[in-house]
Amino acid sequence: MFLLYILIWFIGLCVIASPFFIVRFLTVQEGYAVIFKSRGRFVLCAMEFAEHHFNADGDIVAGPGPNSYGSCFHILRFGGWIVYFWPFVKPAKYLDYNEIDGFGEGVYIRLGDVASNPFTSEAETTEPPAVPGEQPGSVGVDVKFTSKMRVINPRKFLFVSPRNVVREAVEDRQDGALRAWVFSGDVNHVQSAKGNGVAMWKELKKLKLTGSFDEARDDWGLEIVPNSIVVKSVELDPAYQAAKKARSQQELIAQGEAARIGDPIDLMMEKWVARHVAHSGGKPEEEVVAELKTSGEYQRKERALEDLRTKALASNFSRVETDISSGGGPLPDGISVLSLGGGGAGVFAGAGRGGPRPPRNANQQNPRNPRVTLPPDDDDDDGLPPTPDPEPEPDRPINRYD
Repeated sequence: MFLLYILIWFIGLCVIASPFFIVRFLTVQEGYAVIFKSRGRFVLCAMEFAEHHFNADGDIVAGPGPNSYGSCFHILRFGGWIVYFWPFVKPAKYLDYNEIDGFGEGVYIRLGDVASNPFTSEAETTEPPAVPGEQPGSVGVDVKFTSKMRVINPRKFLFVSPRNVVREAVEDRQDGALRAWVFSGDVNHVQSAKGNGVAMWKELKKLKLTGSFDEARDDWGLEIVPNSIVVKSVELDPAYQAAKKARSQQELIAQGEAARIGDPIDLMMEKWVARHVAHSGGKPEEEVVAELKTSGEYQRKERALEDLRTKALASNFSRVETDISSGGGPLPDGISVLSLGGGGAGVFAGAGRGGPRPPRNANQQNPRNPRVTLPPDDDDDDGLPPTPDPEPEPDRPINRYD
């Protein structure tokens, strides 16, 4: 009889205590989802995500609707509270299926946007040619991006995707697409894309580089948020930066040399106009210039002087064809070096229709810079007598810093 009482007491205790062992409770916080499985298989996904719902395929979409996908009679839901009967059903633990990647903890899956920072190192792009028509050069760049990802199908994300799904989505799929985008433009285009996610996404779509993103979304339930990929920083290859700096310095030197050439050539035009004014019988300069333009002589003279300027610039001040230390020598196409002085070379043409010819006034000095010799006057076709030599200026010490 005593044993019977013990047995009844034990059965009653089990009945009273069974809810504490079998019936379990779980709460779902806003912005999270939880997945239940039975005998290793998916049975239900429940979420709390404002203004979102599950569609028929289990994808999370915007708008009101059901916040559970699947069904199981061992699970009861009361708002954010879930009652389930263990061990018939169990919540899936995140780290049993995925790595620590910021998208889940415990039994919960995070549904909001998660930032990532893809880094495309040693990507290849092109450098705009310095001269139109030249082939663009290759440039190495390190580009840092920012992007956002979100889970749109918790079932696929947890059970179908690879364990390293986030690393694969970022390192493989995003990196490949972004490298192709960097290669599609030049270095200036890459730098100008900073901070413009909308334009960046349009370019990726136009270049058909979002296909791998669509596959990750459809197959793994992980979406690269549209318009979220933004160029954060661009670091150029150090060798390219040094070359660019050297080129800028060369361009500044070339501009200075062009100014040295342009100054005396512009003076030649002024002298030519002044000579016509002097032989016009007292007409004002504006009227003489208008007549010269009407006859076409003014334009002919401009073209001749512009050709002269172009040849002098193309010779690069005799640095290639003429050794400065030799005191000057012949240049191609009939160009002659008439003087070399101070910090630059005064290279001007003595080119006529038949090649080089001796100047009539070979010792003219440029009143703006007495150390630079003017080219001879090419006035055989203007029908005017040559300009008399100017009065010699008194000698003065040469200041090497002029």
